[in-house]
Amino acid sequence: MPRDKGKDVTDLEGPDLLFVYGSLQRGERMFTELGLERALEFVCDGTIRGNLYDLGDYPGAVAADGVVQGEVYRIKDPAILAALDEYEEFDPCNRQDSLFVRELIFVPEAGPAWTYIYNGNREEGRLISSGHWRKPRSAA
Repeated sequence: MPRDKGKDVTDLEGPDLLFVYGSLQRGERMFTELGLERALEFVCDGTIRGNLYDLGDYPGAVAADGVVQGEVYRIKDPAILAALDEYEEFDPCNRQDSLFVRELIFVPEAGPAWTYIYNGNREEGRLISSGHWRKPRSAA
């Protein structure tokens, strides 16, 4: 996945877009539980380069040649990134041991955006060949 290496992930003043592809999408439980409807504004559906893995209760995207489908949001409250970092088990001071890593990626439909890239063991998941978390996972 193309990354903007000019921005430090601890910089909460980075791009004002966020790409989500799993349990953080509208209609999913965590969207409401984390208050994303107040902190984010829907922009469009989008895609990024990568592969998507079903990890049970949530998916994980990794850098690859496939396509991951998701949603793009404008960040209305930049403090939401700190809350999402905690939820995604991302520690900017310990990227190596973080479950997910917040990265800058390019979303063709919207431009540069933050997203969370899975940093765990892919062998624990199953590839979702459609790249779409919301499609029936049994048919993926």
